[in-house]
Amino acid sequence: MKQKLWDRELTLKIVLENPPAGVDFGLQKGRGSKYETIQKQRSNNNNLEFEFPITVKLDKDSLPDFLGICVQGTPPDRFVYIDIGTYAGQEDTPWSRRLKIPLKGITSMIENVPADSNMILETRVPGTGRDMGPNCGTVKPFNGWHLVQRRILMMERDKIQEYYNTEIEKTRLDLDNFKLEGLRTKEIISRFLTPESLSIADIGGGAGFYSFWLQSLGHRVSLVDLSPKNVELANEYAKQHGTSLASCEVGEATALTFADNHFEMALLMGPLYHLTDKQQRVKALREVRRVLKPGGTIIAAVISRYASFMDGLRRDLVNDDRFEKILLDDLKTGVHLNATDNLDYFTTAFFHTPREIRSEVSESGLKLEKLVAVESAGWVIDNFTEKIKDQGYWAKIQKIIGSVESNEDLIAISPHIIAIARKV
Repeated sequence: MKQKLWDRELTLKIVLENPPAGVDFGLQKGRGSKYETIQKQRSNNNNLEFEFPITVKLDKDSLPDFLGICVQGTPPDRFVYIDIGTYAGQEDTPWSRRLKIPLKGITSMIENVPADSNMILETRVPGTGRDMGPNCGTVKPFNGWHLVQRRILMMERDKIQEYYNTEIEKTRLDLDNFKLEGLRTKEIISRFLTPESLSIADIGGGAGFYSFWLQSLGHRVSLVDLSPKNVELANEYAKQHGTSLASCEVGEATALTFADNHFEMALLMGPLYHLTDKQQRVKALREVRRVLKPGGTIIAAVISRYASFMDGLRRDLVNDDRFEKILLDDLKTGVHLNATDNLDYFTTAFFHTPREIRSEVSESGLKLEKLVAVESAGWVIDNFTEKIKDQGYWAKIQKIIGSVESNEDLIAISPHIIAIARKV
């Protein structure tokens, strides 16, 4: 095979069909007694899906081999495990099993997977065994891996760019409904700043709300955003205010143009909720890890799974049957799709649970330090901008929210949640 086919990453997807309900399943990372189960999911009689990357390489004998955090065994008999029941960390179950899925038949298909394409390799395996319990052992019969088109990407990108073409980011964080988000996010970022000038990447930086603030503090900020309109707005702001960023360009969080080990800090204030595909989110986190210096800090924002639920009730958006459907789909899948022309209903996004963001950060190789609620329950405050003119009131709000910002019982009621992680 051609040399260019090697030293590349492929995405694999396992569809576990109709496993018995109430059982935990997850991919095994590592081996022996120190293994970890990732992408844990509890079955509910529907299919379960697991996506993960592998790296294609040539071994010392110039034979094809597959490597990755989930890859088990030795060449040429590589495989992956799905941990089941107690092996996946579940306590309230009688099941202790593993399902072994071979990585055979992939080599002959690599030539048909263009680099940087949306094509992935998928296999579908039965989730229930002959005893009606979870399927286990080596999959038999194994129907092999098949080339499929990943859902999403170009249509979603167009939808997202159309939303930001309205110039919503120009003033959004100054509006009453979003002002607490901006103030609290700045305060959280401030905890990790130093008196010395830092090199900071603002990935998904919008029109530069945080970039220009950080630049004014003496830091060197490079802004990247998917939306050409947002970059245009950032450049206009720089010109109007006689300032400039280290760089300001259109780009994608999953394919940054920066050199390795370049930044002391990175902000990821949008990509993790505009990438609805899990592997793309993990890829974005890995890109941030690549461009960070060892010990560098990432401050990444996600939207809570329950954001539409809270917003829909507070503002009576549920009166619109279309929004009710969006809300219910959010709760079920996390994927937020707005097929209406109402900008109040946001745009294409993924809404995380705390468990999901922890899993994605871990899978990317970053070390998660903590999750922090941005607004917490502060989103219920009406006339926020007017009220915080009273400095005593504002001090109390900051103190109260700060006291519960990492409370596990409350964190998901915050519309935005920030993950703090480091490159180790």
